Amino acid sequence: MAGRPPKPTALKALQGNPGKRKLPTEPTSDPMPTTPPDWMTDAAAANWERLATRMVVLGILRETDYDAFALMVDALTDYQELTEAIREHGRTYAVTTESGSTMWRPNPEVVQAQDAYRRFVQLAGQFGMTPTGRAKVAAAAPGEEVDPFEQWASGTK
Repeated sequence: MAGRPPKPTALKALQGNPGKRKLPTEPTSDPMPTTPPDWMTDAAAANWERLATRMVVLGILRETDYDAFALMVDALTDYQELTEAIREHGRTYAVTTESGSTMWRPNPEVVQAQDAYRRFVQLAGQFGMTPTGRAKVAAAAPGEEVDPFEQWASGTK
């Protein structure tokens, strides 16, 4: 599929439907449960609880997003753990060659952390959780109404 992937209707609604086109009717499901999957580590479960509770309140996460959200949280946790390992072991390590000289090689954890970062950013972007996505979303705080004039004046609607 060429071009930009379609934006979820929930994100369009939170952004005030800037294109003013009729929003499509998407299949809906119940809100996503805020309990993490059983297979997650304690660190991943803590990330899950921190992120899921905020996203469910905004109405962005649905039950059908459960597995994709789990993969995103897992990528974030991988990145955090690999970054800690890099701090502990360094970005490079020394190898002695056959001739007796020292050659410095990149630590494999650096490449793994880069991969985890890419996976997280890609999935987070789909959920509107990147800095760019956050700047475009005009969501009201729980129990607070968004003033349409304020949205118009700030350019978010």
